[in-house]
Amino acid sequence: MEKANLNSWVLKFKRSRDNLMLMIVFTVINLLLLLFQSDFYLLFSATVPTLTLAIGQYASADIGSNIPLWITSFIAVAIVGFYIACWAFSKKARLLILIAFIFFSIDTFILLVLMLVVEFDLMMLVDLAFHFWILYYLYHGAMAWSKLSDVSQEDFTLSLANITITEEKILNEVNKKEENQEK
Repeated sequence: MEKANLNSWVLKFKRSRDNLMLMIVFTVINLLLLLFQSDFYLLFSATVPTLTLAIGQYASADIGSNIPLWITSFIAVAIVGFYIACWAFSKKARLLILIAFIFFSIDTFILLVLMLVVEFDLMMLVDLAFHFWILYYLYHGAMAWSKLSDVSQEDFTLSLANITITEEKILNEVNKKEENQEK
């Protein structure tokens, strides 16, 4: 694979991983907000862990025991842990980005079913749009995995490092321009 094409696919893979990490962070924040009984909800997050924890909270309140909350908390943490593992190990085992795409597709399908069957809320439509955003990047990450299957781990890592260095240079140039404009 020629270098320009390699860099293009590696960049798509990197962006896919970056979006996966953002989704993980926002999902963890949502779980914490839910545990502290906040009415605030962040978009760009997975639905199933939050839904699972919410079901546990309602069940615990209904029966007066924290057992359902503990069980559903464990399930929610396991789901988020799975996404974290996909993100963390996808540099070496690039197939994991495809697996994250499949699982997030299921999460999106569940959100869609909730919208159509349980309760339609305009905010859920915005949430669905963000789900499609994440799916778009995970899809491109999965396509990159497919295209990069012939590329050695060493070439992949080197290209990824070059892209990261290039992004840092661009950010530094933008910051310098902004500083000069402020002066």
